[in-house]
Amino acid sequence: MVKLRPDELFFKAYAATQMDLNFDFCGLAHGPNATSNGQMLKGNAVIHYVLRGKGSFACNGHTVVLGPGDCFLLPPNVPTAYWPDATNPWEYFWLGMSGTKVTSYLGRSALTTANYLHCDPDSQFVKQLHALMALAQAPADADHDLLLTGELYRLLYWLAREHPQQVTPLPRQARYLRQAQAFLEANYDRPLSVVDVAGHLNLSRGYLYRLFKDGIGVSPQQYLVGLRLQKGADLLARTSFPVQQIAQAVGYVDPLAFSRSFTRAFGQAPTQYRAKRASKENNDEI
Repeated sequence: MVKLRPDELFFKAYAATQMDLNFDFCGLAHGPNATSNGQMLKGNAVIHYVLRGKGSFACNGHTVVLGPGDCFLLPPNVPTAYWPDATNPWEYFWLGMSGTKVTSYLGRSALTTANYLHCDPDSQFVKQLHALMALAQAPADADHDLLLTGELYRLLYWLAREHPQQVTPLPRQARYLRQAQAFLEANYDRPLSVVDVAGHLNLSRGYLYRLFKDGIGVSPQQYLVGLRLQKGADLLARTSFPVQQIAQAVGYVDPLAFSRSFTRAFGQAPTQYRAKRASKENNDEI
């Protein structure tokens, strides 16, 4: 039985069963203690939706006052803080998600621009938020994770559809680079070569190489390897899937090649990395 914090009216956590997108936890909080604990999220992205009352949210050096109908995002690996209004403390619910595709999926919406936005209470996104919270609190069967994951995809669909990311015109080189990065983000889990990326963008391999080196200081191949290894590290940290399965999930046909590349990049084998992360998280909870 999970012990609730003083502010929590409800909290439920779920095991990591999906690689691309996983429903991790959800909860409901109210009152003067409905605040952040100051810790930076390392693997989860958490969406909060304010039901009533007021509070403040701080992220990237900017603080905003939020109220009913407002939604705010705690992105992974980004320091944030939030706290209730002193005279009219808020009530909100939240849901946490993780997975190798979370950043990409959330990036399709304007929520990632400032990490907060206002939602029409009659919107499909808000209706789906309420439906997902109700489903999460319902009695679970052996296949409940599949249902939650399916409804989470539906939630992200409505978020992107009703609050699309605004595209700012970019210079041609920057636009090509962003398109290449988006293509790699969407396809890193498949057998992929630099020639495939260049062909997708109708660019020469040499021009693509210069785009990456001039824009971010690494070659396309180095970027792809780094992306795959970072996704693999995330799966090692938050799931119990075998290393061989994780290697295949991030685009490596040969698990030994994944282990060698991972060891060079992180200074330890995948199994050692997983064990140390698990030990650190257990110590943090003590």
